[in-house]
Amino acid sequence: MTATARPLATLSGEDIGRQVIVTEQHAPNLTTGPTRIAGVLDRIVHQLERTWVVLNGRPFLLVPERCTVEVIES
Repeated sequence: MTATARPLATLSGEDIGRQVIVTEQHAPNLTTGPTRIAGVLDRIVHQLERTWVVLNGRPFLLVPERCTVEVIES
């Protein structure tokens, strides 16, 4: 399995059904580390300033500028 981090904005319908890992960097004023969520990509909806990602049936609203995604290639 291989994966390379890339901008969230590059996710497309071609990635649906694949295992992905999304890493979101928090705002600079927070002291916590990045949040990582993983699952099978069910849906992706790019809007003006936010992106909806549905992984394993669970929706996540993300800020694309703060996120990278790794698509697992088997």
